Amino acid sequence: NVKFPNPFDNPGLHMSGFYQEDMNSNAGQGSPNFGALWSDTSSDGKFGLLLDGDYLDDKYKNQHQDIVGWKGNTSFACSSLAANFTTAFGSTGCATVGTGATGNSAVPVWYPQDMAMYLEYIDSRRKDARASVQWHPSDNVLVTVDDNYSSDNEHRVRYQRSTWFGAFPDATLDSNGTIVNFMNPGPTDFNSFVSEEYIVTNTPGINVLWSVNDSWDAELDADQSVSQYNPNGTLTSIDSDTGYGGATNGYTGGVVLNNNNNVLPYWSAVGPNVAATGSGAAFSSNYNGLNPFIIGSHVFPIAVQENSDRVNEVKLDATWHGGSTKANFGVQYVDDLWNTSQWSSFQNNYWQLWGGYGPASGNTQGVALPASLFSTVNVGNWMPGYSGQGNLPTSIVRYNPYAVLNYLLNQPADSNWTPSSGYPVWSGPSDTVLVAFQPGSQQHVDRKNYSPFFVVSHDFDLGGMSLNTRLGLRYQRTNETIAGLSAPLIGMSWQG
Repeated sequence: NVKFPNPFDNPGLHMSGFYQEDMNSNAGQGSPNFGALWSDTSSDGKFGLLLDGDYLDDKYKNQHQDIVGWKGNTSFACSSLAANFTTAFGSTGCATVGTGATGNSAVPVWYPQDMAMYLEYIDSRRKDARASVQWHPSDNVLVTVDDNYSSDNEHRVRYQRSTWFGAFPDATLDSNGTIVNFMNPGPTDFNSFVSEEYIVTNTPGINVLWSVNDSWDAELDADQSVSQYNPNGTLTSIDSDTGYGGATNGYTGGVVLNNNNNVLPYWSAVGPNVAATGSGAAFSSNYNGLNPFIIGSHVFPIAVQENSDRVNEVKLDATWHGGSTKANFGVQYVDDLWNTSQWSSFQNNYWQLWGGYGPASGNTQGVALPASLFSTVNVGNWMPGYSGQGNLPTSIVRYNPYAVLNYLLNQPADSNWTPSSGYPVWSGPSDTVLVAFQPGSQQHVDRKNYSPFFVVSHDFDLGGMSLNTRLGLRYQRTNETIAGLSAPLIGMSWQG
């Protein structure tokens, strides 16, 4: 149980407030936090009103570097190894290695899916408010009507550089069988990601206390709490993936790892048409692809999620007390109704409408993008406490994913693109709804709980000491209705 302030807790006129600024050292800017409370009661003690509210705004700037999807391969090709290696699992045991070699490694090999470095900006804003009215219609009756409101808005912006690895030629293994260097040819991706996590909760309620006489008290309590995630039905997240590479402008290199866990991993080749040299990172002067401008469109994961949770509660109880004995009994009813749904551009395959990195990299797929939409942001003092920052880019491409999407909505889709089975072909600029409902996400849960209860307590005197005994009985019945949607499997086809 949470105790909230009420005007009769402290009769008379009272006012208080606060103001402070919080600053995250990495964000480099302060943000305000303030609140106020006002409470007053009437001179005859029959009425009271309390109002309070606060606003909290915290900003964060985070640095991330990660290697995703470390996976095991028990049939790693000998043609992809730079040499035979002895690991904790034994020798790779290939008759020959490198281009033209046949057979597979005799021991498992661990490989990365991709590596990324990104800056993340978080703006966390919370609002809280409370109103409470109390009334004494008579000396032995107290009525309290209140309402509590809160909202939490987590706004995230992320600028990311990443590369995905589809092959591992000339792979070097460490003693654990992990690939620590290789020469993969591949494209470079720049992501601009925005997410909104907005939750609103409102809880009105009423409480009536009645002191019937010296032996009896009664209480009625009723309230409703409604919480909504994304109540405005806006995009929950949008992830614009652009970049260069494909037919041309790719790099040739991989991820270099160090056995010292204080040394950051790095790309051995950074930028278009650059190959790793074996000594530190090889950089192109145009590693961000801005001069000359070679960035084209790729994929666009978009998601919408909506949740709601409504709880209705009513409790009626009475208490009798006489001497050393007290009895409390009553009934409580709680109804909890929860719904959730999701939409995404994965469902209809619209996320790949403009995939392919564009013509500046010699590709027939993807759309050329305006250079005016792109700039860079300096990564600053990257990962304090670690060494090896000199082998990593000092800036990351920055752009607004909504601006790129608005531009692409007026461009033709990739000629090789097809929607998922059962979904319509994208109809062009007028078709701005790129997400489709995900049937498996639809859930409806309704729980109704009925709970009569009885508790009796008595204090016994045992040689100058008090012994408190309690006997309680509670019956609980729950009726639960659970419903959802699913997409049954209606067929399978080989895509290889």
